[in-house]
Amino acid sequence: MKNKTNKQEEGWDFFLAHAGDDFASAETLYELLLPNKVFLDSRNLLLGDDWDRELPKAQALSKITVVLVSTKTDQAYYEREEIASAIQMARRDNTKHRVVPVFLDEKPDETKVPYGLLRKHSLYVAKESGLDGVASRLKELIDKLRTKVVLASDQMESSEERTLAFDQLLLDSISRLNEDELMSEVIVPLVAVLHPGKIDYVSSSNDANAILISYGIDRIKKSHILGVQVKPLSTSVNGTELSEAASSIRSIRTSGLALRSGRTFVNEAWLVTPYQFEDTDKKRLANNLRDLDRENVRLVSGDELIDLLRENLPDVASRLSKYSSPEIIGLVSALARHTEGRAFGFSTDRNINSFYVTAALSPHATRAYSAIRDEIRVQDYKVDDEIPLRQLLKVTDLFNERQEIESAMKKRAVQWLTRGVLDGFDVPVDVKLAETFSDVIARFVEYSFLQSHDFLDHARFILKLRQASDPISAYLRTQLSPSLLKLIDEFDGTSALEGALPRNSISELNRILKTTAIFENANVSSVRIPKTLRSLAMKVTTVEQLVVVNRALLESAYPKELVKAASAGHDEVTVDFLFHFKVWFSKLIQVTKEAIRNCPKTLTDDTMPVRSAWKQLQKTENFLNLLAEHFKLMLFEKPFSEENGKRPVRIRVPQPEHLLQLDKVLLIEGPPGCGKTTLSKVLAIDMLSRNKKVLYLPCFNISAEFNGKPLERIVEAFAQGSSPKAGDYSEAILIIDGLDEAPYDLSRTILSGFKKFSHLLVSTRKAFDTGLRSEFFRIELAPFTNDERDLFFERWFDGDIDLMNQAKELTSKYPDIDNHTRIPLIATLMVGLLQNGVVPTKRAEIYGMRLDLLLSRWDRMRGVKRLYVDNPEAKRRFIRSLAYYLHASDDRRRNIALPELHDVYEESLGQWGYRTSFEQLLQDLVVGSGVLIEERRGIYSFGHLTFQEHLAGEYIAQNYSIAQIALLMDDDWWREPLNFYASIKGDITELLDLMMEDVSHMAYARQLVSMASHAPYTSAGAVQSLTDYLRTQPTGDD
Repeated sequence: MKNKTNKQEEGWDFFLAHAGDDFASAETLYELLLPNKVFLDSRNLLLGDDWDRELPKAQALSKITVVLVSTKTDQAYYEREEIASAIQMARRDNTKHRVVPVFLDEKPDETKVPYGLLRKHSLYVAKESGLDGVASRLKELIDKLRTKVVLASDQMESSEERTLAFDQLLLDSISRLNEDELMSEVIVPLVAVLHPGKIDYVSSSNDANAILISYGIDRIKKSHILGVQVKPLSTSVNGTELSEAASSIRSIRTSGLALRSGRTFVNEAWLVTPYQFEDTDKKRLANNLRDLDRENVRLVSGDELIDLLRENLPDVASRLSKYSSPEIIGLVSALARHTEGRAFGFSTDRNINSFYVTAALSPHATRAYSAIRDEIRVQDYKVDDEIPLRQLLKVTDLFNERQEIESAMKKRAVQWLTRGVLDGFDVPVDVKLAETFSDVIARFVEYSFLQSHDFLDHARFILKLRQASDPISAYLRTQLSPSLLKLIDEFDGTSALEGALPRNSISELNRILKTTAIFENANVSSVRIPKTLRSLAMKVTTVEQLVVVNRALLESAYPKELVKAASAGHDEVTVDFLFHFKVWFSKLIQVTKEAIRNCPKTLTDDTMPVRSAWKQLQKTENFLNLLAEHFKLMLFEKPFSEENGKRPVRIRVPQPEHLLQLDKVLLIEGPPGCGKTTLSKVLAIDMLSRNKKVLYLPCFNISAEFNGKPLERIVEAFAQGSSPKAGDYSEAILIIDGLDEAPYDLSRTILSGFKKFSHLLVSTRKAFDTGLRSEFFRIELAPFTNDERDLFFERWFDGDIDLMNQAKELTSKYPDIDNHTRIPLIATLMVGLLQNGVVPTKRAEIYGMRLDLLLSRWDRMRGVKRLYVDNPEAKRRFIRSLAYYLHASDDRRRNIALPELHDVYEESLGQWGYRTSFEQLLQDLVVGSGVLIEERRGIYSFGHLTFQEHLAGEYIAQNYSIAQIALLMDDDWWREPLNFYASIKGDITELLDLMMEDVSHMAYARQLVSMASHAPYTSAGAVQSLTDYLRTQPTGDD
């Protein structure tokens, strides 16, 4: 037996971390891993040892932390501490410490797995046939690690050498960045970690390079202001040049900044250069550096910069060393940044990965979900209808057997009644005509005989017979009676056509139709006759066939004189239908349930079961929608409701690259703020890290001037990422984000150009009407479950238990908050407010309080004076008018150029705006509060479309009458502003009453129900009437 001691200073192979309730499994694994050096608290701690010191010490001396994960882990405080320490050590240097999760449960609940473990390559007891198999795998791992150490020693590749190689890559990458890129990609995130606080930029009158100002606190919690400027100083710089380069940053350090709120002094200043200064350079500039140091100005050279990055921002350091192109570095950095946090005064632009919760896919198929739970009953459908005779029978039918004719008539009758909505469903239908087959045929033939209303120009027709200049007219004259010919020859077209001539001409032409084969007897070679008609004319064997063929020949010969028989007359046939929906629906549900059973909970490289379940669910949903909306037949016994955000089909996507294996072209759908953009960004970053060519195209950046231009031209002008050589996009993954935010419908452009790309992913709101849905494979993002939302809170607050509990308490106390914070964007806004001491209770308050905070409250709460214009009411009025101006434009605008922005400013703020500096107010909104974002030079937007929609909703709530609101109902672009309008009003009873007065308005009933759900003080009776209308419409046609 091994000596029970904790004195293992040379190190351990394994450190076993476990929950108290998993003690037995830990003991078993300990024995199985011997004779390796294994640390287990129950085996290695001695009586009297201080376990709070010995456990971390033993773990730090271990090569591998083996984490036993079970349902008990979530509540095991000390094990979670050991997990956090292990992950931190592994991140610092994975060659010195590894983390291997071992899942004891057969199907672990991944939402409760501690943060950081899901990304680790893990072992599962069930898959390894027990702990014996787990131990064998762990022994193999430690042997490989020992081999690597030997090989590394043999090759003289020390850790120091690897660090030097990494540092050189990092330094090369930094040196390729220009000043702006270095500031945005390196300095800003570094300052955010080292000096957390609000960030501004100021310009010096004698220097073009902007200076970053960070308002933070020092170690004793006092206000501390840091100034940073980037200068491309080469190592050959002399003392005079260094002093000149540092003049601006020294000036703000010694003389302060002249702001509208007064002169502000910088406590500390950095002058940053990307170039490496050797010791000899520093000695040469020693006097200058001492002068800077006395003024508290620090020169940060390239070598110091990479040390700071490695220690404080390993993710950024890894990214910079991995990508050689500044263009790609900038793209990855932009995609990974969470800009909303900056506006709340947090550490600048948090990295998405620090709080990202794995996305889940789930069709929003509420009727299908109710059906697979056996909560919907479907009845057969019996109806009769009047079908136009010419819709039932065609000329070609008369040349077929009776059975074929009857089958064709039934299919056409069903098609006429359903307008094709049942195509693809194969529902059995009984069809019965109210009259005999012979009667229907006789009536059809009767329609081929000429009547006065069959002539478009009877006089013109008579003149053609008189002239006999075409072969058909010449032949017809040979078949007409002498008395009729005499009347024809006497008619010159100058007098009215009346009397015996029109009457007798119709009578004799009908005689010719049933007695003479015009096609065989007339010289028709020069007459334009359809190929099908020529073929039928050769097959005539019955009088009925002869009549319809002759009539068709006359229509071809006299297109300007005769109407087509198919459009003449309005005779109808009564047809009885019986749709066997019940039995067919039963089979459909069986197939759907089987597809769902076979659908995995996690997306892997085997995507076929997911595709199958997805398409089958969509088919079921579409079918039920048809029954409810077209046939009015479905009875809801128990409408589907999401319990804690869960749906029967929910597929997690831990590895975004598997999305591309679902299909070459994907359409990602979901409500506003559900994470479509975040998932698109995570996928883009993942693909770029695999050295794939990625092009990221945010639709709101596209100019309306490109309407009609090909997709590749739009990509060239507006997409971010690697530009392909010679326009070859065959290896490029194109991600088009926010299809609904483009200034015009891009659907046709995408359909005509997507084949030029390796893969295409398009995101859009589900409410947006696009033709891509019928062409592309559609996936939909699921809302947060309770566990996922709690995990998001845990990651966002990063260990702040009080804030995390406050967030959970709000979701349990307020149903509106519980419902809407399942949407990631709203959850993010709420946690941002909580961190600033603001507590919302409903969705509209979240957006409204966000603006209150950003426009002035943040500064007032912290006593910071940075704003040029401290008038939040005027700013709110301006941005509200701006949001409405953009949203009410014809081309669904998100962006606005500076001159146009100034026009909106003057119109909305009047004389107050005339007395106030537009430039300073804009600086406040862009830099001071982050309410507006400068997308590119001189072009501004609200960032996320939902922020624009909220302010547009505020505008119409203040300025629109009920009648004006009603006019917005038929435009999907106004759907979300109308929901915000309802939430702001609180009571939309008057609007419901107005809409329900006119039944034509009830086409917008679902929009009204959505609005009512946001307006809690609306009359219960009005809401119930609206709900009843949706559920109890009369059976029959629409």
